Amino acid sequence: MAKVFVITGHGGVDSGASGFGFTEAERIRALAARMKALGGADVTIGDTSIDYYSTGAISNLNLPAGTQIVELHLDAASSTARGGHVIIKPGLTPDAIDNAIADFISGYFQGRSNKIVNQALSNADRAAAKGYPYRLVECCFITNHADLTKFNNNLDAIARGLLNAMGIKTEEVKKTGWEQVGKKWKYKKNGKYVVNDWVSDKGAWYFIGADGFMMTGWIKTSGKWYYLNPVSGKKHHDGKTYKEGQMVTGWLYDAKRWFYLSTKYDDANGIVLGAMIVGLYVVAGIAYYFCPAARTKELKVAEGQMVTGKVAINCNFNSSGGLIMKQ
Repeated sequence: MAKVFVITGHGGVDSGASGFGFTEAERIRALAARMKALGGADVTIGDTSIDYYSTGAISNLNLPAGTQIVELHLDAASSTARGGHVIIKPGLTPDAIDNAIADFISGYFQGRSNKIVNQALSNADRAAAKGYPYRLVECCFITNHADLTKFNNNLDAIARGLLNAMGIKTEEVKKTGWEQVGKKWKYKKNGKYVVNDWVSDKGAWYFIGADGFMMTGWIKTSGKWYYLNPVSGKKHHDGKTYKEGQMVTGWLYDAKRWFYLSTKYDDANGIVLGAMIVGLYVVAGIAYYFCPAARTKELKVAEGQMVTGKVAINCNFNSSGGLIMKQ
């Protein structure tokens, strides 16, 4: 079975290209880490603390015979440029692995006019001098939103495709849990990323947006407002310490205004755990009025904000004389 040596483009402090809040160096290292996790002992990641171009480090490598070198990058250009391809040393004819990688990456990230190009590269020359098979893979464009989103959402699939092209077979592991992407978080359930849905983790609730990333702050979904803690370690009125993105319940003081987020399910009154309360609602034996959307202009407060002072309220009572709290 082939051995693979992975060079992550832009080593050391060089962050490489950037786009949409991400850097090339960080994203490529994330991909390399997944290649190592999936490929095991057959994959070695080169020292990410050094720049292989400025140091000429390939010339100092002592790799087992037959080891394939693959250098990974993300390209940058206009926002419309997209696609992936493979670069090899001028004068060389693509070998079976070059072709296999090119077929995979250009098929996965379409848009390039050529799957393989010959281009002069210092690392290609150094690898050739040592007798190591080498190619540079521009996976996609970090400056193209569609390319980058697909890259971020499919690291395992890309890692597996590259490894398979180099003769390293991998088995799909259906993982469940959080994955950090730059400074953001994604959640995978049974091997698939959650999109636009709630996630329950260790007794807490989080919401994953349409872009696949965990959301924070105020969100509205299924017609109801929720508040997702923006900063990990923050304490709220109930004295509880919340993690980043965790759904807050109970009293919330935000922007000098008070809100109440349900602490329970109340199907009879259409109340969902964590949802912002509107209308009349009893908390610890005291009735409060939280402004409905239809009265924000009249009362000059935000939707859901606790109202103070004199307010006219239309109340409904059931057949037993009890106050119906749903507004």
